[in-house]
Amino acid sequence: MAPLVPKAPAPSAAPALDQGADQPGAQARSLEPLPWLPVLETGNATVDREHRQLIEDANAVHALVGAGGSWGELVETARLMRDRCVEHFATEDAVLKATRYPDYTRHIRAHRRILTEIDTIIADMESAAEPTRLHWELALSLRGILVDHLLRDDLRYKSHLMYYDSPRS
Repeated sequence: MAPLVPKAPAPSAAPALDQGADQPGAQARSLEPLPWLPVLETGNATVDREHRQLIEDANAVHALVGAGGSWGELVETARLMRDRCVEHFATEDAVLKATRYPDYTRHIRAHRRILTEIDTIIADMESAAEPTRLHWELALSLRGILVDHLLRDDLRYKSHLMYYDSPRS
Protein backbone atom coordinates (compact mmCIF):
# COMPACT_ATOMS: atom_id res chain seq x y z
CA MET A 1 0.00 0.00 0.00
CA ALA A 2 1.55 3.24 -1.12
CA PRO A 3 1.19 6.18 1.26
CA LEU A 4 -1.07 9.00 0.24
CA VAL A 5 0.72 12.24 -0.47
CA PRO A 6 -1.60 15.20 -0.97
CA LYS A 7 -0.96 17.34 -4.03
CA ALA A 8 -0.55 21.08 -3.69
CA PRO A 9 -4.04 22.54 -3.39
CA ALA A 10 -5.60 24.85 -5.92
CA PRO A 11 -5.37 28.40 -4.51
CA SER A 12 -9.12 28.94 -4.39
CA ALA A 13 -10.28 25.36 -3.79
CA ALA A 14 -11.84 26.12 -0.42
CA PRO A 15 -11.74 29.83 0.35
CA ALA A 16 -14.30 29.59 3.16
CA LEU A 17 -11.92 27.37 5.11
CA ASP A 18 -9.51 30.21 5.72
CA GLN A 19 -12.03 32.62 7.24
CA GLY A 20 -11.34 32.25 10.94
CA ALA A 21 -10.30 29.85 13.65
CA ASP A 22 -13.70 28.14 13.80
CA GLN A 23 -13.46 26.93 10.20
CA PRO A 24 -12.52 23.28 9.45
CA GLY A 25 -9.29 24.27 7.66
CA ALA A 26 -8.17 26.25 10.68
CA GLN A 27 -9.12 23.35 12.94
CA ALA A 28 -7.11 20.94 10.80
CA ARG A 29 -4.08 23.25 10.74
CA SER A 30 -4.18 23.57 14.53
CA LEU A 31 -3.70 19.81 15.01
CA GLU A 32 -0.50 17.93 14.37
CA PRO A 33 -0.44 14.86 12.13
CA LEU A 34 -1.00 11.65 14.03
CA PRO A 35 2.31 9.94 14.74
CA TRP A 36 2.79 6.20 14.92
CA LEU A 37 3.50 5.38 18.56
CA PRO A 38 5.00 2.12 19.84
CA VAL A 39 2.07 1.78 22.27
CA LEU A 40 -0.19 1.23 19.23
CA GLU A 41 1.71 -1.89 18.20
CA THR A 42 -0.31 -5.05 18.59
CA GLY A 43 2.55 -7.49 18.10
CA ASN A 44 1.20 -8.70 14.76
CA ALA A 45 3.40 -7.31 11.97
CA THR A 46 0.66 -7.32 9.32
CA VAL A 47 -1.91 -5.63 11.55
CA ASP A 48 0.65 -3.06 12.68
CA ARG A 49 1.72 -2.28 9.10
CA GLU A 50 -1.91 -1.76 8.10
CA HIS A 51 -2.54 0.42 11.17
CA ARG A 52 0.43 2.60 10.18
CA GLN A 53 -0.97 2.93 6.66
CA LEU A 54 -4.41 3.91 7.98
CA ILE A 55 -2.83 6.59 10.16
CA GLU A 56 -0.98 7.90 7.09
CA ASP A 57 -4.29 7.92 5.20
CA ALA A 58 -6.03 9.82 8.02
CA ASN A 59 -3.16 12.31 8.03
CA ALA A 60 -3.53 12.75 4.25
CA VAL A 61 -7.25 13.55 4.62
CA HIS A 62 -6.42 15.93 7.44
CA ALA A 63 -3.69 17.66 5.42
CA LEU A 64 -6.02 18.19 2.46
CA VAL A 65 -8.63 19.83 4.68
CA GLY A 66 -6.01 21.97 6.41
CA ALA A 67 -4.54 23.13 3.11
CA GLY A 68 -7.92 23.76 1.51
CA GLY A 69 -7.20 21.07 -1.07
CA SER A 70 -9.46 20.18 -3.94
CA TRP A 71 -12.78 18.60 -2.96
CA GLY A 72 -12.47 15.88 -5.60
CA GLU A 73 -9.05 14.86 -4.32
CA LEU A 74 -10.34 14.84 -0.76
CA VAL A 75 -13.24 12.56 -1.70
CA GLU A 76 -10.85 10.20 -3.54
CA THR A 77 -8.47 10.14 -0.57
CA ALA A 78 -11.36 9.35 1.80
CA ARG A 79 -12.50 6.53 -0.50
CA LEU A 80 -9.00 5.06 -0.54
CA MET A 81 -8.89 5.24 3.26
CA ARG A 82 -12.25 3.45 3.42
CA ASP A 83 -11.07 0.74 1.00
CA ARG A 84 -7.97 0.19 3.11
CA CYS A 85 -10.17 -0.02 6.23
CA VAL A 86 -12.18 -2.79 4.53
CA GLU A 87 -8.96 -4.70 3.72
CA HIS A 88 -7.57 -4.12 7.19
CA PHE A 89 -10.73 -5.22 8.96
CA ALA A 90 -10.68 -8.47 6.95
CA THR A 91 -7.06 -9.04 8.03
CA GLU A 92 -7.81 -8.21 11.63
CA ASP A 93 -10.92 -10.40 11.70
CA ALA A 94 -8.91 -13.35 10.36
CA VAL A 95 -6.14 -12.86 12.95
CA LEU A 96 -8.60 -12.59 15.83
CA LYS A 97 -10.56 -15.62 14.66
CA ALA A 98 -7.38 -17.70 14.23
CA THR A 99 -6.22 -16.78 17.74
CA ARG A 100 -9.67 -17.41 19.25
CA TYR A 101 -10.01 -13.89 20.60
CA PRO A 102 -12.74 -14.10 23.27
CA ASP A 103 -14.36 -10.79 22.22
CA TYR A 104 -14.25 -11.62 18.49
CA THR A 105 -17.98 -11.14 17.85
CA ARG A 106 -18.07 -7.72 19.50
CA HIS A 107 -14.98 -6.65 17.54
CA ILE A 108 -16.56 -7.68 14.23
CA ARG A 109 -19.69 -5.71 15.14
CA ALA A 110 -17.49 -2.69 15.81
CA HIS A 111 -15.94 -3.08 12.35
CA ARG A 112 -19.38 -3.20 10.73
CA ARG A 113 -20.52 -0.13 12.65
CA ILE A 114 -17.38 1.81 11.70
CA LEU A 115 -17.66 0.89 8.01
CA THR A 116 -21.32 1.94 8.01
CA GLU A 117 -20.35 5.27 9.58
CA ILE A 118 -17.49 5.82 7.11
CA ASP A 119 -19.69 4.84 4.15
CA THR A 120 -22.35 7.32 5.27
CA ILE A 121 -19.78 10.11 5.54
CA ILE A 122 -18.31 9.32 2.12
CA ALA A 123 -21.78 9.15 0.54
CA ASP A 124 -22.50 12.60 1.97
CA MET A 125 -19.17 13.85 0.64
CA GLU A 126 -19.81 12.35 -2.81
CA SER A 127 -23.22 13.99 -3.02
CA ALA A 128 -21.80 17.48 -2.45
CA ALA A 129 -21.37 19.30 -5.75
CA GLU A 130 -20.67 22.45 -3.72
CA PRO A 131 -19.28 21.29 -0.36
CA THR A 132 -20.34 23.22 2.71
CA ARG A 133 -18.51 23.59 5.99
CA LEU A 134 -20.38 20.50 7.22
CA HIS A 135 -18.93 18.41 4.40
CA TRP A 136 -15.38 19.50 5.24
CA GLU A 137 -16.03 18.72 8.91
CA LEU A 138 -17.32 15.27 7.96
CA ALA A 139 -14.02 14.63 6.19
CA LEU A 140 -12.16 15.66 9.35
CA SER A 141 -14.27 13.28 11.44
CA LEU A 142 -12.76 10.28 9.63
CA ARG A 143 -9.56 10.74 11.62
CA GLY A 144 -11.44 10.66 14.94
CA ILE A 145 -13.30 7.49 13.96
CA LEU A 146 -10.03 5.75 13.18
CA VAL A 147 -8.23 6.91 16.34
CA ASP A 148 -11.20 5.98 18.51
CA HIS A 149 -11.21 2.45 17.09
CA LEU A 150 -7.45 2.02 17.47
CA LEU A 151 -7.47 3.16 21.09
CA ARG A 152 -10.81 1.78 22.24
CA ASP A 153 -11.09 -1.51 20.38
CA ASP A 154 -7.77 -2.60 18.92
CA LEU A 155 -5.64 -2.12 22.01
CA ARG A 156 -8.04 -4.45 23.84
CA TYR A 157 -6.75 -7.43 21.89
CA LYS A 158 -3.07 -6.51 22.20
CA SER A 159 -2.48 -8.56 25.35
CA HIS A 160 -4.41 -11.45 23.81
CA LEU A 161 -2.11 -11.52 20.78
CA MET A 162 0.98 -11.15 22.95
CA TYR A 163 -0.16 -14.12 25.06
CA TYR A 164 -1.11 -16.15 22.01
CA ASP A 165 2.26 -15.57 20.35
CA SER A 166 4.34 -16.17 23.49
CA PRO A 167 6.05 -19.54 23.92
CA ARG A 168 4.30 -21.77 26.44
CA SER A 169 5.93 -24.59 28.33
